[in-house]
Amino acid sequence: MKERLKKRLREERGFTLLELLVSTFVLLLATSIVATGIPVARNAIMRLVDTANARTLLSTTTTVLRDQLGFANSITPSGDGKSVTFIDGRTGSQSVIYLAKKDGYTDIYIQEFSTYPADKRPEPRVLVTTPRTGAKMHIAFDTVAADASRKVITVKNLMVMKEGQTEKIVELDALSVRSIQPQKDNP
Repeated sequence: MKERLKKRLREERGFTLLELLVSTFVLLLATSIVATGIPVARNAIMRLVDTANARTLLSTTTTVLRDQLGFANSITPSGDGKSVTFIDGRTGSQSVIYLAKKDGYTDIYIQEFSTYPADKRPEPRVLVTTPRTGAKMHIAFDTVAADASRKVITVKNLMVMKEGQTEKIVELDALSVRSIQPQKDNP
């Protein structure tokens, strides 16, 4: 039995050392090619996800601004063009919409004034907030302009940017909102 086993082992051929080294090198080369492609693919996916999130944030912002400003009367933009004051046609209260940075995030706020006494005025409400997790993005715009005679408010260059970067992910040149509420100013 031993003789038969020895004879069989001598007749069968295995891989030579050179063949093993070449196959190991080929596998190592293939692994290194795949490994260098993974970060590139991951970065492309992250850019795609950031763009999708930014578009969602911009869409939400435009919807909320249209909802709030669509009933505006007595529209007055601030001197610096960073906020707009108006009378809400639904409630009759004087309100202001503005951008503010809090805890490192930029949000769009609304503050109501005239329906509350100064000492009982509520805190500003956040209309649109930037995501608190994942990619840190913020909302920005250049100016807010108003044409009171036509009751049109225009937010110019509304954009979503990554925190700490100047590159815009998505932007909207201008968002114009026309008030659908008939003129009804509070005295």
